[in-house]
Amino acid sequence: MAHALRGAGAGAWRLVPQSSDGTPVIHDELLAILACPETKQPLALADDALVEKLNAAIAGGALQDVGGGAVTEPVEGALLREDGEVLYLVRHKIPICMVDNGVRTADL
Repeated sequence: MAHALRGAGAGAWRLVPQSSDGTPVIHDELLAILACPETKQPLALADDALVEKLNAAIAGGALQDVGGGAVTEPVEGALLREDGEVLYLVRHKIPICMVDNGVRTADL
């Protein structure tokens, strides 16, 4: 995943994860309003290392989501719950924020 600098107001800049086509994995405006559907905790973009670890677990073939379903397709990003215990996958720039589709970070 690549990164680009983006202004965050008042002269501040930060890195925004980008997909392979150069667009943000998820837009700031959407990220600002998303919350965990179970606990209502804020969500943040997972860093590159965590997304790589997630995709490696998916490639290993044994990863399951919270609902017990197999996770079989790699992701372009993920949203990490504030407590760091659950990831919500981002596919085609769409966050899948359903309780049963979350992935426990302890399972990675």
